[in-house]
Amino acid sequence: MTDWRLLAERPAFDRSVPVPEVLRPLILGSPQAVDRVILHDPVIPLGENWLTVFEVTDGEYPRFLSWIRVAYPAIHRLYVPTAAGTGFPTESPLYEGHWRLSVTESSELPWPEQNPQWRERAAFLTRLDLVEAVAPRIVYRGISMCRLCGERNGHEAFRWARWEWPAGFRHYVADHDVQPSPEFEDFINAP
Repeated sequence: MTDWRLLAERPAFDRSVPVPEVLRPLILGSPQAVDRVILHDPVIPLGENWLTVFEVTDGEYPRFLSWIRVAYPAIHRLYVPTAAGTGFPTESPLYEGHWRLSVTESSELPWPEQNPQWRERAAFLTRLDLVEAVAPRIVYRGISMCRLCGERNGHEAFRWARWEWPAGFRHYVADHDVQPSPEFEDFINAP
């Protein structure tokens, strides 16, 4: 993964502070979201450090990350790629329980597969409850509906370490016998 260095820290939401020329394409341009990374900058609280990688077509820095602390005093930090070992490291996020909209939809997302023979369900749900009790909740817009029964599954997700999963994932496991991926199961069951 790419390392990122802090390019600028400036007041956020303060139009009286002029935007330096080098930052204009990043702040005032039309950046396109191209990826997500987990940035390991100790200034950014866990759960908020999942940042979007943006690209712009003009300017000195074609790729950048942006983070805004909305608490007072609000600050805006901009990061650009740098040589390995000279900046803040990143990791790729991992996702569980994000499903395609229908079983027939052409998508890279999986469909929830039921496995009623899975014997570790109760132990997994107990451990999932413990992790969800301490994992940061991320609020999203809209409501997710269960792909199997149509029940409302909420509008939040949990983030812990490199993983994100919707709050409604527990419903799939408990009510529909959906077994998590082996990687996520190992993650939740780790000591």
